[in-house]
Amino acid sequence: MDTSIYKAATLTLDEDLASHMKRKKDVEMDTEDLREKLDILRLQVQEREARIDSETAALLAKSMSLDKELTVEMEEFASVRERMAALRKKNKAFHSDMIDKLQKMGKKYPVYEQGAKSGPDNAHPEATEEDDDEEIVYKPPFLGRLKGGD
Repeated sequence: MDTSIYKAATLTLDEDLASHMKRKKDVEMDTEDLREKLDILRLQVQEREARIDSETAALLAKSMSLDKELTVEMEEFASVRERMAALRKKNKAFHSDMIDKLQKMGKKYPVYEQGAKSGPDNAHPEATEEDDDEEIVYKPPFLGRLKGGD
């Protein structure tokens, strides 16, 4: 009986060992599959990182280019603003000088002063009134000698 118990125990141990070996092989196959998937995922992550780095570099270059354009435009705007301020100052000085000259002329020649006070209401009143009695006759311009020998 010992031998049958021994045989049964050996058989059970052999079955357990075979079962463990099969599970170990299945686990190793699953582990290998998971390692392959992990390697594929790592490769995809690296590709995405490379693409993101490339796109970031391109966007950074474009941003720097736009910053340079903006700087140039701002400098040009500042230059135009300075020129406009200088022209306004020059224009103001010119107008001030002209006003001074006109005031001196008004003192030297009082006719200018009188003309300045009279306003546009009294300027040429006869030009604004129409003469209904006057008849307008059209006369063609002189064309020289008529053809035909006269």
